[in-house]
Amino acid sequence: MLKTLAQSITGIVLTSNIAFATDNPRPERLISLTPHLTEAVFWLEAGDQLKGRDRYSNYPQQALAVPIVGDAYNLNIEALLAQSPDLVLLWQAPSTLISKLESLGLKTFNTNPQSLDEIVSELKRLANNIDSEVPDKFDVLAQQVRGLKEGYKASSENKALLLVQSQPPIALGMGDSLAASLNYCGWQNALQQPQAVINLSPEFLPTGDYQAVLSFTATAMSYLKPVPQFKPEADPLLRPGPRFPAALQRLCSQLNAAEAK
Repeated sequence: MLKTLAQSITGIVLTSNIAFATDNPRPERLISLTPHLTEAVFWLEAGDQLKGRDRYSNYPQQALAVPIVGDAYNLNIEALLAQSPDLVLLWQAPSTLISKLESLGLKTFNTNPQSLDEIVSELKRLANNIDSEVPDKFDVLAQQVRGLKEGYKASSENKALLLVQSQPPIALGMGDSLAASLNYCGWQNALQQPQAVINLSPEFLPTGDYQAVLSFTATAMSYLKPVPQFKPEADPLLRPGPRFPAALQRLCSQLNAAEAK
């Protein structure tokens, strides 16, 4: 399950930024090695530029027709190079992979958004780097963000536990963009540690300070506190891409409806 989680919320990012100058040619051959950037390329109406993807990029449907070049755990360098990419899109890459790609002369796009606002900013930066213009779509995103900021009042008392694995129990910490964005709902993450994922002690589950559970696990957990439990669709919330704002709006509505009862 933990590997499945990593496939959704972690991928590969280079630690150096490479921005295109305005006089550089439009990159025509993109490789995406993380699902949320694959989604973003199609959302930016640049799917025809995508020539390779990681094996976990499964949205939108058109992405499935793009050749696979591996994943964050097993990248096929030969398959990647065979596509002659102009730009490789990555998220949270180790330094060894950074050095390898740079030694091959590959240009990269680095992204690691930590909040709702940063997700939107990174989508705009990606659009600039691949020379895509879709202002209407960014207008919709801006409306969604405004709705979240204006729709819910901040509260220090409401805390949600974000479970991503049942055995052993693992939950999201503040290093994850969803956990860090719960404040837009007027809620907080129950775990304020800076890590993205946190191993929980068995004693915490029945006694911890949380008023709701967001479960991304396939297994029911009977030893949780008797609080409202939700099973939202994982990919739009655990992937910091263009579907995130709308998915967060739906989640906020669910959490605040439960609080009102």
